[in-house]
Amino acid sequence: MPKPTNKIVLEKKMPSGIDYEVQTPKAMYVLTFNGEVSYVRQDNRILNQNFKYLRNIWSDEGTAINKVKRLNAGFNTSSFGYKKV
Repeated sequence: MPKPTNKIVLEKKMPSGIDYEVQTPKAMYVLTFNGEVSYVRQDNRILNQNFKYLRNIWSDEGTAINKVKRLNAGFNTSSFGYKKV
């Protein structure tokens, strides 16, 4: 089943060929830990001196559910969840 398309309210075509779209989804789902909005930071300093912040907000509930399952399994906890905003 294809991912549903969100309403596009503004578009911009750049000379470089890159297109930008402002979309308005019906809902957004944000990552929580123990009920508080949170994010996960990956420490890559040993490789390139930078941190990477993993996505913590999604427009598709199925994506939020799957990400929360992976995080709970990876951290061996059940404290991750998501909230609809």
